[in-house]
Amino acid sequence: MLDDSENKDIWYRWLLSRRDGENTERRKETLRQLSPIRDKVLERADLADSGTLLDVGCGDGLIGLGALESSSYNVIFSDISSDLLEYCRDIVTESGLLNRCRFELLSADNLHTIASDSVDVITTRSVLIYVSDKRKAFSEFFRVLKPGGRVSLFEPINSFGNADRERSWMGYDMLPVIDLYQKVRKGMQREDANVTDEGRNPMIDFDERDLISLADEIGFRHIFLDYHVVIHPPPPSPVHYLYSTPPNPNAYSMQEAIARTLSQEEEKEFIAHLQPLVESGEGKRRMAYAYLYGSK
Repeated sequence: MLDDSENKDIWYRWLLSRRDGENTERRKETLRQLSPIRDKVLERADLADSGTLLDVGCGDGLIGLGALESSSYNVIFSDISSDLLEYCRDIVTESGLLNRCRFELLSADNLHTIASDSVDVITTRSVLIYVSDKRKAFSEFFRVLKPGGRVSLFEPINSFGNADRERSWMGYDMLPVIDLYQKVRKGMQREDANVTDEGRNPMIDFDERDLISLADEIGFRHIFLDYHVVIHPPPPSPVHYLYSTPPNPNAYSMQEAIARTLSQEEEKEFIAHLQPLVESGEGKRRMAYAYLYGSK
């Protein structure tokens, strides 16, 4: 399914190819790292009975496919990418599970084809970071859930990990080449990136307290939030891993940004600084993420 990725939308290309530098082994490692997140989201969703689960922003099916395999729930796969929905449809068709599935082309903040009070569980992973109007998304979650229905979500808290983004990239100190870094950083931003009219970036405009407040204000009951912070040196790795991998679907890779913004001499200077840091693991990476659970 990866061979045709160049003809797909940015979401498909990133999840199934660009996120892992178009490297099959790195993709396997990414999926291995994501499996515990999937398992925890589904564990807190409490799928012991039967019903309907709506997987908002299903992507490549990590959560929705896990629900099909581990429970008797029917699953509604929803996403803004028709290519990813087709990818998920192909997988469940091959697995003989199509009769338990439905596919909807929807954004998290406009679930208009989903009836009110119609689903038992909503799951989502790393979706709200792409949604400008998070309040509307929570409102839609609340609307479509049945009374007593449950929401279980995971979100990276990028406002923590990117606090020093003006001078650091992925935990590596960019001060010695700060002028070049600022050019590259600007060059990584796509012209159609999801930035609000007020200039806010939805990937970094919230933290764990905002998630709690939104869930509470919308009307969810029995709200629980697990917040995790990890600070550690990055593992040593070949520089081309970092160089060739866009941080998200709405960004260019560093390699693409360098080609757009730096001269050959500037590129040599920039890589001469970055390469030994990456290959020796000399840096400090800051990460935070949250699991939120609530009932209607």
